[in-house]
Amino acid sequence: MIDIQNDLRWKRFNDPDRIAPNSGRQFNGMFPIDFDHPHPWRHVSLQVSGEDTLEFGDDRLTADLCQVGQSFFIRGEVRLPLLGTKEALVYTPWISVSLDNFKSYLNSKQSGDFSSFSSANGWMMNYLQGWDMTSWLPATLNFIAEASRPVIDVHPHHHPISMAQRNGVNFDQVLDLYAAAGHDIRPHLLED
Repeated sequence: MIDIQNDLRWKRFNDPDRIAPNSGRQFNGMFPIDFDHPHPWRHVSLQVSGEDTLEFGDDRLTADLCQVGQSFFIRGEVRLPLLGTKEALVYTPWISVSLDNFKSYLNSKQSGDFSSFSSANGWMMNYLQGWDMTSWLPATLNFIAEASRPVIDVHPHHHPISMAQRNGVNFDQVLDLYAAAGHDIRPHLLED
């Protein structure tokens, strides 16, 4: 296996001045695999609408919070450390939470004081492309001060996603996961 710091693909991927000769695309390193809304959301997406907030009856969606009927969701981050770097591949799926946990998180977010919200258990409500997910996975949502969103710990601990959270992924795996999510950047990292 090539040391990532000596991998020319990695260097090209992180060079903001490089223009891929076969496509004209530019990259500036790792980017998240985002989920606009939880799977149960049945309305137009934020991205398509161009709005910051969507409301349809009792259903409401913002960039980080969602209510669908009497179900409540918080958007978090699943981080997979990239071996040989301080980087991580980040997914931003949604976690279903109880009304009490939703209110606690909302109050903490509005006040900026997360001392009363440390974690919440729930179910991951998006399928992460590139992983064997036949059902929703149980997960814990943890607030970490330096994170932009709560961090998601996937359960059970023997699931491949949970193992990747603990053990990391290599650059080839990252490229495969980007491709599975519709971002096949491998051809753009070929030799100049």
